[in-house]
Amino acid sequence: MIEELGNALKKILYAGAGIVDIGLEQAEKLGKTLLKQGEALAKRGEDAVNRGKVLNEELKRDMEKAAEEAKEQHESYRSEGQEEAPDMPDVEHMTPEARKALLEKLKALEEEA
Repeated sequence: MIEELGNALKKILYAGAGIVDIGLEQAEKLGKTLLKQGEALAKRGEDAVNRGKVLNEELKRDMEKAAEEAKEQHESYRSEGQEEAPDMPDVEHMTPEARKALLEKLKALEEEA
């Protein structure tokens, strides 16, 4: 009977050790999986930052080009004796209501002339 109790305790002890071992294996697998996912996420983040840098440089070049073109246009107006470029509304981007109001104003000005 004592021998059976000793055998039962050994089995319980071995089962506990097995459970701990299985838990450690699963924790190690989980750790490796999390590490791989973290590395992949870091890589995607690095790629996004690099793409952002490239887009920022392109935007900077485009803005410098637009500023240079505006400067050249302004200088051409001044060389023609005009102080500023003529004020022209951007009709293509106006709301229908704004276009209607502009048209009415133009008609009124034409009638006055």
